[in-house]
Amino acid sequence: MAELYVRKAATLGLPVVILKPGMITSHSKNGNCNEGDFTSRYVRALASTKVFFPSTSILEFMPVDWVASVVTTSTFDPLCLGLSLHITNPKSPTSSQIGEWLAPMAGLFCVPRAEWDAKVSRQIHEDSKNGIDSPLKLLFPHFQMDHAMGNYSRVNLDSTIARSKSLEDCPVIDSELLSKMYRYLSRRNQV
Repeated sequence: MAELYVRKAATLGLPVVILKPGMITSHSKNGNCNEGDFTSRYVRALASTKVFFPSTSILEFMPVDWVASVVTTSTFDPLCLGLSLHITNPKSPTSSQIGEWLAPMAGLFCVPRAEWDAKVSRQIHEDSKNGIDSPLKLLFPHFQMDHAMGNYSRVNLDSTIARSKSLEDCPVIDSELLSKMYRYLSRRNQV
């Protein structure tokens, strides 16, 4: 609905760029993150259950500092006016990779999908019984689908990156970045 209002404003002469980022995660340099966003809840959920399951589901993670650079660059690029940019990371990890990278820090084990489903269901029930607002509640439906994220066109984003003198492509999401994020959440008593 918001996009319709923005497009309407564009027809009235307001210069607009529509930006559609994937899942924004921690800062690439220091691991600081929004503790309430999907990626933080996902890391907390894995840490609380100590298990993950094998999956090829892609998690469209991208660092907040890179997304901010894309927003700033594209907003002031006259060739982006009127465009819709899907801010995506072509090197996004799978949910299995996230589990494998967090395993040494959080003591995670890879288990079959059915075992993961059962453990998460039990944990949600136990948390609810104890009056705890479980982070798993929000994640469980997402992983019930175990799907790859949408394959959005990066044509507009790629051409913006190519024209920019300062904007680089998305930093790699890897064990080092996840380690920084985990340490940040740990310092904040979130894991």
